[in-house]
Amino acid sequence: MKTVWFDCFAGAAGDMLLGALLDAGLDFAALEAELAKLGLEGYSLSVASVVKGGVSARKFSVNVREETPRRGPRGPRRREAARPLLFAHSGDDRKRGYS
Repeated sequence: MKTVWFDCFAGAAGDMLLGALLDAGLDFAALEAELAKLGLEGYSLSVASVVKGGVSARKFSVNVREETPRRGPRGPRRREAARPLLFAHSGDDRKRGYS
């Protein structure tokens, strides 16, 4: 088993962390398979190689379909389960009312 330690004293963006893990060798198909176990709908994942400021990296994105209903019979619980994905997508958790 491998261990990764993050010392995020000033916070960290979920999309950047997942991009770094993918660049370090995390299998994208395995990540998709594990997230599919959450049973959430209305999103897709993508990853691309990018170069910014002369540094190559992996860009991870969560694409949320706007037509997906946000509430349902178990809406609030499902919303909380999707919170990490929404955070990775939005980049600003406070705009969505989370503290």
